[in-house]
Amino acid sequence: MNEVMVSIIIPTYNRAAYLDEALASVFQQDFEDYEVIVIDDGSTDGTRAVIEKYASDARLRYEYQQNSGKPSIARNRGLQIARGDYVAFLDSDDLLSANSILLRLEILEKYADVGLVTGSWADYDFANSHKNLKSILKRHKNWFSELPDLYVSYMTNHICICNENIAFELFNSDIIFTSSVMLRSTILRDIGVFSEDIKLGEDYDLWLRIAMKYKTGFIFEAVSIRRAHEENISKCRDENYDWDLVVLDNFHKRFDTVPKLIKNRYCNRIYSYLINTGTYFLDKNMFDKARTRFITAITLKPLSTKAFIYYFFSLLPMTFIKKIRRLRNG
Repeated sequence: MNEVMVSIIIPTYNRAAYLDEALASVFQQDFEDYEVIVIDDGSTDGTRAVIEKYASDARLRYEYQQNSGKPSIARNRGLQIARGDYVAFLDSDDLLSANSILLRLEILEKYADVGLVTGSWADYDFANSHKNLKSILKRHKNWFSELPDLYVSYMTNHICICNENIAFELFNSDIIFTSSVMLRSTILRDIGVFSEDIKLGEDYDLWLRIAMKYKTGFIFEAVSIRRAHEENISKCRDENYDWDLVVLDNFHKRFDTVPKLIKNRYCNRIYSYLINTGTYFLDKNMFDKARTRFITAITLKPLSTKAFIYYFFSLLPMTFIKKIRRLRNG
């Protein structure tokens, strides 16, 4: 393997309770030629004390900034000062597996036309970690094995290399997890960085942009460990759904038409997503948000009656809606 350096960017905000483990997982990597860039987005907890524990290692770079409230701004600052040939991302409440950098680096070095490589992950649940990892790996392998041939360039039991068509499968999927991503620094000069206009989903917005122009690699092995907790940003379900529409709209603006061979498959996926999220907001009596999704669904599939029925339902007076719900619930 050529002599290369990897920049690992860790944005953090009041995650001192988790940051120590995240950093320890980086400094225990099998591959050593890397720098760790921690961008502190205005933490007020014990983050600095955690950083001091590792300050003697010259590979650690720490920068504090005023709180922006957007991971995109912190990640972009990390990209501005990164010196690596490759860039990896790690959220400060997640961890890397011991061979994470080396696994992904080998794919990027071997396949020059792959712009982004990612992989599976394990859940942070040591009591059931083996069982959880088997379940996640099985789900990911099934997802790729069920793709039509026109999405896949090369696939083995260990990796899958997908062509640019995979971009039409990635929205609202769990296939790319930010703490599992590594990419070439050079492609950011072509694609751009994280959109700072997007509060949530800015990572998937970038992955979609990259996938539309470069091949994407996936490793069927855990390259990161995902920690779920009550403070996860991704648990803001309503807000996530709102920003999802922004990401989807941006994606649609980047191509004139969906390629003919995958148009039906793509439209069906997005239609189902819009109906599911629309009914979610309908059940919460958030009718404006529900209608927005049903209208968009109608534009995708004008001959389908489901979206029309839900849209009509959302226009009814609340008294009628309550009566219908009582009848439906028995």
